Amino acid sequence: MGGRRRPAGGGRPFGGPWTEERLEALEAYLRAYTTALKRQPFERVYVDAFAGPGWARQPPTELLGDLDPEDTGYREGSPRRALHLGGFDQYVFIDKSRAAVEALDRLQTDFPASATQIQVIQGDANVEVPKLCSGFDWKRTRGVIYFDPFGLELAWDTLEAVARTKLDVWLLFPIGAANRMMTRSGEIDEKWQEALDRLLGGPEWRQNMYRHEGEQLGWNGTIDPLRRKAPWPRLLQHVKLRLGQLFAGRVAEPVIQLNSRQAPLYAVFFAVANPDRRAWDLAHGIAQHILGKLRHPEEVTW
Repeated sequence: MGGRRRPAGGGRPFGGPWTEERLEALEAYLRAYTTALKRQPFERVYVDAFAGPGWARQPPTELLGDLDPEDTGYREGSPRRALHLGGFDQYVFIDKSRAAVEALDRLQTDFPASATQIQVIQGDANVEVPKLCSGFDWKRTRGVIYFDPFGLELAWDTLEAVARTKLDVWLLFPIGAANRMMTRSGEIDEKWQEALDRLLGGPEWRQNMYRHEGEQLGWNGTIDPLRRKAPWPRLLQHVKLRLGQLFAGRVAEPVIQLNSRQAPLYAVFFAVANPDRRAWDLAHGIAQHILGKLRHPEEVTW
């Protein structure tokens, strides 16, 4: 098993208590998943699409409890947690940052028993994940993919590629960032609109979130101005519907993490690409149990 020594470089900023809870939820699922597939004749792959450097910088807070003195100021991120658990035949870590990739490359030294199983890719996850999805033989391969994107980095096209595999999906959907970009007036910067279209898989969100002030053209022939008609739960409903269509209904009820002002941060989704009903029933039961243990939204604070 690899060591927990302090990282040579900086870590990814640690978001708060909700971040630790999501990582613990992922850990719990990976542990259950590898146990369930231990005697199955499949190659098992773990993919971390926005892996970061493998460490997260801890804020000056006592919320997370006592840390090992050697690790003060840092928490292990999803790549290192997956390697500590073991049970996979391949580990694929993707990040576009050179500094993050250099840190991930050191995992082969920190986890020598898994060194030959680790693949580190520097690149855009929206390019590299579809390549991986088309490269595996899904008759012989099963696995888990984890999406923890920065802002609106994730593209819907990437999820469409994953839906054609046999991967189980943990997705941290940036519901808060998307909601903030949808202004009340409907006057949204063109680049923001493009980013939202890319994240949400098309322009349909406009119809769900906005309406024209009047039912007819204005007196001078112009279209009445747009106004936002729905709060953020309507956006969540839109995402749930789209994911349900994409994964043929194999999507668990998400957990919504809110800040102290009751504004949304993330929607934690779990989905299964494998069309086999038995696989979904088993995975869903495990995931629902784990999601049910995530902090209740009202208890989350900054």
